[in-house]
Amino acid sequence: MARGDQFHLRVLITIHESQHTTNVTGINLWKLSAWVALDETNTGKRYDYKEQILDDTQRSQQYVKGEIPAFAVDFGSADPAVACGSAFYICVRFDMDSDYQTEHDRGFELSGLPDNSSLIGCTSTTISEEKCSTVDKPDESPVKPDVWIPLVISTIVLVVVVIIVLAVVYLRRRKKIENPTDCDAHQMTFTE
Repeated sequence: MARGDQFHLRVLITIHESQHTTNVTGINLWKLSAWVALDETNTGKRYDYKEQILDDTQRSQQYVKGEIPAFAVDFGSADPAVACGSAFYICVRFDMDSDYQTEHDRGFELSGLPDNSSLIGCTSTTISEEKCSTVDKPDESPVKPDVWIPLVISTIVLVVVVIIVLAVVYLRRRKKIENPTDCDAHQMTFTE
């Protein structure tokens, strides 16, 4: 790719809310990192890694319970490993900014479900060789393909899920004791 070639990323974030989820207002709330990976597992080298691709307004975007946050950002890649005509992956990681300041100094939590690997989203893309570079065509602007990267993020849901699972196990055991099957009744009679 030629230096200056960019992708227009539209990152849509789906947050699984619990009854305890609230709005988040403040400054420097969010961080969105981006990079290019050459394989789907995202375990290899991160090419063109950028720790923060959000501008100041996006970093401070309020989260309103029930709404789906979305960010539109440009991400440039100039690494020669990203070859024209070859498939590669554009990856992002959504997180809390380490310098966040919430309104009224209230903290907030952001975690992935089932773990923080779900805070990372990758999308496969390919740039055709004829659209890959503008070096031979100086009149044209750099390529800006639109790339959708959906992420599913969870806040505090993990605690609620554990409570629900424990309640279901308790209710099943209680029901079994109150309504024993024929086999259970026979065993109970036999042991008495």
